[in-house]
Amino acid sequence: MENPSEHLNIGSINVGFRSIGRMINNLSGNCNIDVVCPIGNDWDSEIQAVAGYSYGGNLFCTGAMINNMEEDGTPYFLTAYHCGVGPDSAASVVAYWNFKTRRCNGIPDGLLYDTSSGAEYLVGDFKTDVALLKFKNDPNPAHKVTFAGWDNSPEAFEVTPGVCIHHPKGDEKRISFEYDAMVPTYYGGSWVSEDANHVQVKDWDIGTTEPGSSGSPLFNGDHRIIGQLHGGSAACGNNSSDYYGRFHTSYRNSNLSRWLDPNNILNGDFGGIDTYDPYSSSTRPQCDTRTQCDKDKNTLVIDILPINFIEEISWKLTDSSGSVVGEENDINDCMDNGLYSKMFCLEDDCYTFTMYDSFGDGICCESSDGSYSLTYNEVKLVEDGGEFGFSESTTFGSDKGKKFDISNERGTNYKGKPCVWITSNSEYSVSEICNYDGPNTSPTDCACTCASINVL
Repeated sequence: MENPSEHLNIGSINVGFRSIGRMINNLSGNCNIDVVCPIGNDWDSEIQAVAGYSYGGNLFCTGAMINNMEEDGTPYFLTAYHCGVGPDSAASVVAYWNFKTRRCNGIPDGLLYDTSSGAEYLVGDFKTDVALLKFKNDPNPAHKVTFAGWDNSPEAFEVTPGVCIHHPKGDEKRISFEYDAMVPTYYGGSWVSEDANHVQVKDWDIGTTEPGSSGSPLFNGDHRIIGQLHGGSAACGNNSSDYYGRFHTSYRNSNLSRWLDPNNILNGDFGGIDTYDPYSSSTRPQCDTRTQCDKDKNTLVIDILPINFIEEISWKLTDSSGSVVGEENDINDCMDNGLYSKMFCLEDDCYTFTMYDSFGDGICCESSDGSYSLTYNEVKLVEDGGEFGFSESTTFGSDKGKKFDISNERGTNYKGKPCVWITSNSEYSVSEICNYDGPNTSPTDCACTCASINVL
């Protein structure tokens, strides 16, 4: 018998489809600049706030998670009114975070795994082409979504450069720069007026925008939103203008303060707030500061140039007892201009460094052009490494002052040269034994590693 108390409540239904926004080839123009290129490094926090999105199974516009004066991480999402999201369709919105190429000027290999779905329509205005949504749930912390800053001041457009972060034609995330003056105008016009409800970008100096970029934020030189893309004629190969709904006007006419400044911190006046990045350097793991080691310590430097598939790479450093000295499961946290570096000041001991690749194809050479190096006391133990499967280990160390029993151990050193035969109770260090470049004095070959040498 059916239990009348058992019901299934469906909040919303979205249209199912495969590979939203993932095309075989790039659809956008070749003058677009990938956000992972070096020119975007200073805009990392703002880049993480921007997403392409779909609703009702249709794609594709752009929008940005936007901060509020409480800086409490409320998931407000700013986009364009003309993109068509309304009270009835907001529940079917799906935002795609981190949809970007894995390397500068790389192939279109962005992933559409990081999403937020289901939103509430808060307010919109066709005059400035603004729409404000609120996602029903906070973004997944693993997606590292940030909350873009904004400025409602009438003169905010005067601070250059103008920067747009967007998804042209639904492709991976791109960034564009305007170094010339931006001006307040009306949509499609060139008449400058202090009361105008749009900001004009006369022509992009680097990059452009295209269909699909609609709703993307325009930042001023203070890294604050001053508008969202309404439209224009900009494209690769021309010097045409774009027009952004002016945030200064939207804030006033659409009463955005109700959500963005609920406790009236600005006292109804002009101002704004910077981007809120919960994952800024102050909350990230301690990264390399490249200080020098004391004279009684040994220096190990790990350098990784991953190029592609960064999320697959990790490493671990252990000592002779098997204890973990250091490890990194997300090297992206400490990347600087595409390079990961870490330095350790180590006691005398035997160590094993292991590189891992979760996919099982190393970090070069068919899948990527990445590499890594391992430098111990200014000696390159590994140089341009990376061709391995799931893992690769290097054993090294310096135990000067300790005594070793290696009377039965013979072999080749890390350079492939013969080890020296040394009798028991030797005062030699492991480094001197394993790095010995002299003649072969042993009758047979075996592994000359720290693990094969017993400390007395």
